[in-house]
Amino acid sequence: GRAGDPPAITTLLTLLRASDPELRSAAAEALGIAGLLGSDVRAAEPALLAAWPSASPSEQRTLATALGRIGSAAALPALTRALAPTAAPDLREAAALALGVLGRRKIALDPSARAALLALADAPAPALALAAAYALAQEHAPADRAPADPALARLPRPPDPAPRPGAVARPASPQ
Repeated sequence: GRAGDPPAITTLLTLLRASDPELRSAAAEALGIAGLLGSDVRAAEPALLAAWPSASPSEQRTLATALGRIGSAAALPALTRALAPTAAPDLREAAALALGVLGRRKIALDPSARAALLALADAPAPALALAAAYALAQEHAPADRAPADPALARLPRPPDPAPRPGAVARPASPQ
């Protein structure tokens, strides 16, 4: 069938339960893309969430991205747990970005997801802090922006760019 049609989605859902972790990751990624492109993937979210507990951190990164693209508020608990300080940094980053994508899709954060993102915004690793900032900035209809605004203001600013060698001012030409 065609990518995104019901038989293809059914096949991808089956592959989420495959014994090969690369197949499972590829299926999760394909489901997220199919949903992003408008295919009916309503059955995918429960399957992605069911795959989460037994998935490796690498697979969870892929699942997080797919959940950001097609998930609902039901994905918040898994994504919030992935923000824990004990989780791998790249999983934490993917989960924060997925929460930001959910916000762009008008899915509100719950209080525990928001608190975890506020804590992550203070992470010493710039990639983690920026992923948290993205999610907080994309938050849909926050009840109170006050806690997020200082977290966003604390983010490191990029240094001023160094002058390029060819950008030195030339003397004015004689007239």
